[in-house]
Amino acid sequence: MNARCGHPIFTRLHGVSLRTSALLILCFAGGIAAFAQSTPFTDLLDRAEQSQRDASAPPSINFEGEWRYDYGNPYDPKHAYIRLEQQDSKIKIFDLGPGNPPGGRLAFLGTYSGNLIDGTGYPPNRPPASSTMRVQDPDTLIMPNHIAYHRNILTLKDVPCDEQNSFHVNDDGVKRRLEAAIREKAYPQMFCWAVIAGNKDDNDARYLAGMMLYKGIGVAQSYDRAFPFIRAAAIFANQDAALLVADMYDRGQGTPVDPKQAVFWRGRAATLRHIEIFQELTRQSAAYQDAMNSIFGWVGENCGMSISQSNAWENNVSTRGKDPCANGRRW
Repeated sequence: MNARCGHPIFTRLHGVSLRTSALLILCFAGGIAAFAQSTPFTDLLDRAEQSQRDASAPPSINFEGEWRYDYGNPYDPKHAYIRLEQQDSKIKIFDLGPGNPPGGRLAFLGTYSGNLIDGTGYPPNRPPASSTMRVQDPDTLIMPNHIAYHRNILTLKDVPCDEQNSFHVNDDGVKRRLEAAIREKAYPQMFCWAVIAGNKDDNDARYLAGMMLYKGIGVAQSYDRAFPFIRAAAIFANQDAALLVADMYDRGQGTPVDPKQAVFWRGRAATLRHIEIFQELTRQSAAYQDAMNSIFGWVGENCGMSISQSNAWENNVSTRGKDPCANGRRW
C-alpha cells in the first residue's frame, strides 16, 4: 500500500497499526460519501446563502401605535381607532371604540409574516374565530371585512428606510417621513427618504438629495452621485439646479468639462427665472384685481356672479363689455 500511494499515512498513523490505519481511512472516506449523498453540495450553498440573507435582512415593520379608519361624510369624516402592540412578530390589536376599557378591548391576537397577519379575532358578544389581515403597505392594514385602517401618526421608527423602498411605503408615507426627517434634522434618513421621494417624481426631493450628496451632508460627499439628481431636478424646471448643473459642467464635477453644456444650462436657468417672475406677477395681478373688486364691486355682482366668474367674463374677448345680467339672468 505504501508503494502504491506514496505517503506514510497509509502505513501508520502516529504509531497505529497498518490494519487500524486502513480502517480509519475507510471510515473517514465512507463518512464523506454518506454526508455528500445525504446533503448535496448545492443544498449547502443554498443554506449558506439563506443564512447570509437572514443576517443582512432589514428589520421588520413596527406596527405599534394608533390606527384610524375614516367613514361617513368625506368632508366631515368620523373616525374609529384601534391600538396595536407588537413584540417581535406577535401582534395584539385593541379596539378603542366607545364603551371599551381605557386601554381598549382585545380584538385580535396574531402573528405577522410577509404581508399577512394571521391569528384569532375576538368580536364582542361572539365566540373567537380565526382571522387574517393584509398589510397593504407599512401604513395601511386591510381588515377581513375589507375596511382599511391607516397609521394615525407616522414616525421615523415605524419602518426602516432603504433607497430601493423595499417595504413599498406609499407616496403620502414617504412625503410625511421626509418632512419628519427634515424637522428632526435626521440627515441620513432625510437623504434616504429624499431619494425615494425623488424616484416618485418629487422634484424638490430630487434636488435635496443631490445637494446632500454635493455637500456631503448626512451621506458621503460624491459629485458623481450628486450630478444625476441635480441634472434631473434641472430638467424638471428647478432654476437653482440648472445653475448648479452649469457650474458642474464648467468645473468637471461628476461629469466631464463641457463649456457648451454650461452655456446651455445657464440659458435654461435664465428662462426658468423669467417664467417664475411672470407667474409671480400674474398671481399679484389676480390678487390685486380681486381686492379691487371686493372694495368697489364687480361686473355681474348684482345678479349673483362670483368674483372668479366676473374675472373670466371680463378676460374673455367675446363677452368683455357686455352685461352678464342682461334679460334678468342669474348666476
